[in-house]
Amino acid sequence: MRHPLRFNAPLVLLLAGLIGSGMALAQAAPEPSAAGKPVWRCGNTYSDEPCKGGKTIDADDPRSATDRRAADTATRRAETTGDRLQRNRQQLDREVATRDRAVAKANASAQATAEKKAAREAREKEKSRSGNARSGKKSTETFTASDGNTKKKRKRKSEN
Repeated sequence: MRHPLRFNAPLVLLLAGLIGSGMALAQAAPEPSAAGKPVWRCGNTYSDEPCKGGKTIDADDPRSATDRRAADTATRRAETTGDRLQRNRQQLDREVATRDRAVAKANASAQATAEKKAAREAREKEKSRSGNARSGKKSTETFTASDGNTKKKRKRKSEN
């Protein structure tokens, strides 16, 4: 088990990023004392001071504090669920990749074994063919000639 105070670089970087983004959001958010002041939209940015070509927008939140808290809670719950689903999907992806690698390895091994067997059988067949021709030995296969008019006799099974 890891020591709880052990340095964990990815966790530290994640926390630093969250703190930094939280500070940036806090700085960008309008101050509570700014309520009632006009907010100017200047392109893709917002300001409390007028700008060239900017338009005023209504930035007041008509929701009650209870409604805002409920919305924030629902947002946090949705983010937590999304994170959990993402971790589950990534775990499944890792399991599928591991299984696919194992299947591919088994298939490659089976194919290599089949190819080796076929090559060995071909060598043995060629060896037996060339060995019989060189040594003058007769083939173990028998040949029977027929004129096509003779019929083979079938043996009947005796009934018990």
